[in-house]
Amino acid sequence: MLGVGVGTLEEEFQLLGAPFAGRGERADDALRALRAAWAAPTPEYAGTHYRFHDLVVDPHAVQPRPPIWVGGRTARSLRRACRLGDVWVPFGLPFTRIAELLRAADPPPGFEVVLQPTALDPLGDPAGTRAQVECALDAGATVINARFAQHSLDRLLDQMAALPELFPQAGWTPAAE
Repeated sequence: MLGVGVGTLEEEFQLLGAPFAGRGERADDALRALRAAWAAPTPEYAGTHYRFHDLVVDPHAVQPRPPIWVGGRTARSLRRACRLGDVWVPFGLPFTRIAELLRAADPPPGFEVVLQPTALDPLGDPAGTRAQVECALDAGATVINARFAQHSLDRLLDQMAALPELFPQAGWTPAAE
């Protein structure tokens, strides 16, 4: 899998000597070029910003379409993920806004949405943990990126083992010891 984002801080682009304007269009073309480069050992691509032919990619991707996870916090990032990626990983947005964006976007079948609730505490606050995960699922999450309230490795492992017990209907199994 490849995680990508267009970038939102103009200062980062200035440090690289890259233009900030038009970054979305360049990113879209780069994603199309990557798809072409991964698909075959001798790819060809001619886009608006990138072109290549007469080259060999070795090794090339084992799978015909490695998944691309697109991060972002805008409707544009979601559209990019729906059109050119496989997964949207929004950040810094309330779940209500994420749900609005997803309803408006009508993602394709099999599209994944990774959401991260606040730090979960399935041992100390099982009801709060259940509510947080259910809010993420209601907002459109297909994958939960769980982080845990913990202070040691043993506590983290205990929290990880406790989470699936709160959702037996999901078919999760506790982590092996």
